[in-house]
Amino acid sequence: MALSSLTSLTEEQYRALNITPFPIPPGVSSTGDPDNRISIQLGGWVGTDVLAFTVTNQEYASSNLIIESSTSNILEADVNAGISPTAQSSYWTIDMGANASSSDWEISIQVDANNRNTGTWKFVKGKTLDPK
Repeated sequence: MALSSLTSLTEEQYRALNITPFPIPPGVSSTGDPDNRISIQLGGWVGTDVLAFTVTNQEYASSNLIIESSTSNILEADVNAGISPTAQSSYWTIDMGANASSSDWEISIQVDANNRNTGTWKFVKGKTLDPK
């Protein structure tokens, strides 16, 4: 799976999307200690290929997202000092590949602060547990 077309949206553009919520919430785990000045909330699917999500920066923090250049299946969130005394949200979509919503998808977000990797969040498709 290769990520592509990372797109920043205004709140109005995001709210206008036809986002289908996840039937089962995605699982989330982390490695390391991702900088807690940002948080990621997956919103759901736009069609079958595009994932919609929000990034919330805590007060006095800002962030920038890119698709990691050395591997095209990791997002990188660069966290820096910001000027806003209140938390701020940004709105995003990313193409996860053809029919990604019906596959066993996952997305990893590496969080860097001051040009150092602090940790990674990994979101995976929610699974129904077999009652056996």
